[in-house]
Amino acid sequence: MTWTSEIVIYRLIRAADTIRRLPGGGLRPAGFTSAWPAVRDEWADQLARVGSEETRGRDRARLSPPRPGEIDRMYQCMDWMVHVGDPEHRKALMIYCRDKAHGWRFSRTCKKLGWNRRTAYNRKDKAAQEVASALNNKSVSLPQADIDVVAQIPANICVSALRWTNLPIHR
Repeated sequence: MTWTSEIVIYRLIRAADTIRRLPGGGLRPAGFTSAWPAVRDEWADQLARVGSEETRGRDRARLSPPRPGEIDRMYQCMDWMVHVGDPEHRKALMIYCRDKAHGWRFSRTCKKLGWNRRTAYNRKDKAAQEVASALNNKSVSLPQADIDVVAQIPANICVSALRWTNLPIHR
């Protein structure tokens, strides 16, 4: 079986998910720090904050760190980006995969960036096709796990409409 744009997108979304789960993902300048220990919240304080603006988006479960095999596959996917000639296509593909890994809506990101949604999807598709063609030309072998996952996708569903985070993760 040969590489397809769907398999490339699947692998890139998994790579973005691996990046998201790497420890130290929130490395930023320290800013103001203190030597005092963190204040421990009481149960009543936590209940008072439920649903308030200050906790919205931060009440997610802790993510498990990626396994070494996932990190290796992430580095492989990062190397694929050199095969995309147009920087705008590369950017659209990378942002699409990041959004899907985080569970965000790509159309909302397009609106924030001032991109035409249809054009961004076309650029993403062309970039994925370029990567798939390059991998096929270099005779890169396709892992069986990727074939199995993409085989689960019904043929009548548009690839862009899939929620990739619901697909199984191969480890």
